Amino acid sequence: MDALNKTISRDGKISKVDFRERLAPVKQEDLEEYIKSKGRKYTLLKLVEEMAELQKEILKDVNCREKDKDAILEEIGDVLLHLTCAQQLYGFTGPQVHNRIAYKLIKRKTKQEAKK
Repeated sequence: MDALNKTISRDGKISKVDFRERLAPVKQEDLEEYIKSKGRKYTLLKLVEEMAELQKEILKDVNCREKDKDAILEEIGDVLLHLTCAQQLYGFTGPQVHNRIAYKLIKRKTKQEAKK
């Protein structure tokens, strides 16, 4: 079974990918190659652009009730790709990021409990 099922249009662009299938793991060398080919500045600015695109899709859902789940999923994937690149560019490890997330959740829970 292929890692990805994809439909390629006549112009060579991938028009459909079925993400329900088993996916290939993200390789460290692929991230490094992507960052190297695009450069640090481009990669970080692309993160900002992708976050704005995700923001737009979420705001359409929240304010206009125009939920396009496929578009939201696409933008989340783009943001996560570029967040992962930013994590690497700044030299943060997975455990460091995980611990920061855990800290934020504990801090918020503590604040909520203090209000009770």
